[in-house]
Amino acid sequence: MRILLLLFALIASSWADPVTVTITGIRNDQGQVAALVYNAEKGFPDQRGNAFKIVALPAKKGSVTLTLKGLEPGKYAIAVIHDENSNEAMETNFIGLPKEGVGVTGGMGYSKPKFQKSLINVAAGQNISIFLKYF
Repeated sequence: MRILLLLFALIASSWADPVTVTITGIRNDQGQVAALVYNAEKGFPDQRGNAFKIVALPAKKGSVTLTLKGLEPGKYAIAVIHDENSNEAMETNFIGLPKEGVGVTGGMGYSKPKFQKSLINVAAGQNISIFLKYF
């Protein structure tokens, strides 16, 4: 009986509702919008190779909603980049400010976002909103 209950619990957890992320403030339909999910500080907020999970969609002026499937409940920092030229890299100007839209959980200020300040508790079925900022 215990094995059956354990099996049921494992199956139920794998069917958990996905997390949705709504990105607003997208200035045009060019390129793609990518959400980079980090469970550690290394590479946050823009190094794709260090992201725990990445989901990208074609950009759409205004807003898009993307789905994070299979994300276990826990603490994560999520960065969103409007990769207007689809080169999978954050374009910056000569002083290091992003030339493309960027947003993070916890909100953007006028300096590079900090991982610890961007951490949020994520639960199955949660809806997260992130506003893109263009410098």
